[in-house]
Amino acid sequence: RELAARSAPVLDGATADTWAGLWEAAPFERKRALVRALTDRVVVRSVRRVGDRFDPKRVRILWRA
Repeated sequence: RELAARSAPVLDGATADTWAGLWEAAPFERKRALVRALTDRVVVRSVRRVGDRFDPKRVRILWRA
């Protein structure tokens, strides 16, 4: 099964079976390109109080369909 996204040549050759190996072997710039190709947007909800620390529960990643 191909994991190719619309117009995302960075995903060429990636299959469900090879994905983990490709990710582990990829340099940082390729990983960045992969995340960009698969991500539609990132939503970060506002903090409740000034001075609150980073809470990963406030971050929502919307993936491309």
